[in-house]
Amino acid sequence: MAFLDNSGDIILDAVLTDAGRKRLARGEFSITKFAFSDEEINYTIFNSSHSSGSAFYDIDIMQTPILEAFTNNSSLMKTKLVSLNRQNILFMPIFKLNTISALPGFDASQVTGKPYHGIIVDQNTASVAGDGVVPLQASQLGPGFLLGFEQINAAVRRGARAIVIDQGIDGAGATNLEISQTMDSDLKETAYLVKLDNRLLTLDGYARGTGGASTGRYVSFDSSFVDDDNIATYYVPATSEIVQGDRDGVRFALSDPTNNSEFRKATDEEVFFSSASVNGPVGPRIYLHPIATSLVQNSDALFTEIGSTETLAFGGSSTHVSAQHKIIDTVMNVVGITTGYSIDIPLRLYKR
Repeated sequence: MAFLDNSGDIILDAVLTDAGRKRLARGEFSITKFAFSDEEINYTIFNSSHSSGSAFYDIDIMQTPILEAFTNNSSLMKTKLVSLNRQNILFMPIFKLNTISALPGFDASQVTGKPYHGIIVDQNTASVAGDGVVPLQASQLGPGFLLGFEQINAAVRRGARAIVIDQGIDGAGATNLEISQTMDSDLKETAYLVKLDNRLLTLDGYARGTGGASTGRYVSFDSSFVDDDNIATYYVPATSEIVQGDRDGVRFALSDPTNNSEFRKATDEEVFFSSASVNGPVGPRIYLHPIATSLVQNSDALFTEIGSTETLAFGGSSTHVSAQHKIIDTVMNVVGITTGYSIDIPLRLYKR
């Protein structure tokens, strides 16, 4: 891996991915679609006051060294460029991890003091003494921990927790943007691509239900494809029951016009927003819940090969015993189909 000298002429550096080379070898290679990305570009170095005039405003951007092309398709091209027909768009929506503990029935905040969500991979690990005898209730887990397996006892099945991602326009510093405003329909996500390491995790989502957390249920998804790097891609349409928001045309009204932290639907379903999430017009919200694969649940092989260890007590209950756990760090990537926006959610798998 090296950097390309971009100080002179513009360079086009292209290579085939591993999958592309296989198809070329079989005589089946044909380019039918392509995408562009500006992953390595820092737009903050655009200098509108350059002493040499407007032709040099973007000179530092144009001459930024960039990585040479390489074949691992999952390591680059995370933020793809999109074409929009309208020319009057002033703000583009983003994704934000929602860490608001006030979400009804949820504790989707990150692990306290740690920049990841913890995935507990089996029943033995999710027990008070680590022996699989007395299972931890989801309510006993510390913030940000998820039960990443199907529990034997349905009464404590994962406890209505999820990783919650909001789409919206971040209005920080823009006095004319408020959460009470409606996002333009052509900026709302119509579908999501969720990417996970297929060796470690599969995808579930949480559908909250009309009666709140008590009537919610988990929904399993099948991957659309698995690439040559073992990255599984899941397609989740905005019409899925794990996606909520104003996608159905439900009108929102602020119960307190002076308080942007509380939003109330006409159906009395409360949806909370604060500075931890977007503070401008909002789009859909998606509830995701990764599940450990049977390989991870029933074998230590991957923990030995690519993992390490950590000693901690992940239970919110004082009865949970601090112990050494095998861990694997990974990432869940979520991409919006409409805007191309991408967010990485760090995950840490725990096994006793």
